Amino acid sequence: VPDRVSSKAFLKGWKRRNEDDRAFPHIPLCFSDSFLLFTADDSALSFSALDSFVRQFIVSLVLHEIPVRGAMSYGYLYANAENGLYFGQALVESASVGEAQDWVGFALCKTVVDQLDVVGLSANKHLNYASWPIPFKLQQKDQCRGPIDLPAFIIGAGPSEQGQKNCRNALSTMRNGTPPEVQRKYENTLAFLVGNVRNSSA
Repeated sequence: VPDRVSSKAFLKGWKRRNEDDRAFPHIPLCFSDSFLLFTADDSALSFSALDSFVRQFIVSLVLHEIPVRGAMSYGYLYANAENGLYFGQALVESASVGEAQDWVGFALCKTVVDQLDVVGLSANKHLNYASWPIPFKLQQKDQCRGPIDLPAFIIGAGPSEQGQKNCRNALSTMRNGTPPEVQRKYENTLAFLVGNVRNSSA
């Protein structure tokens, strides 16, 4: 991963700041160029803790001009840190949806949307997200179950528009000089961000 030290440094800093946070006790795990994050339960508090971290992590990577894509899912996950074993439907869903996206972005899977309704945190009320036709790679589109329209993170959304502007500038810089087939993923992201300029609470 380009500038992998930057992402590692961010993770170490997060761990130090949140080592006593019971809502989110599991440190992010790194597998090659992928990160796995999960919570101990399916409460509203755990979602908020995970969501807050993911949004900060994505913005940090984008501002360091490191492209990233991913997805959050809800469901069963077997986690055995001692033996390095992680499997379950939640992992399969997040990995398949995350890898299939043809942009720099982060989406909430349908399973998360449904669970948020259960715990009283409707995805439609989160100002950091907007429903959007998620662009999928053509060769992987059929592998993604569920709707194509999903809540996607508005990268850089915050108290002012400057955060989004900084992220758009970083994405534009990353796009420049790349082949046309690679530029498409940045164009997809920029179209989403330009279409969802807003102020929100981080």
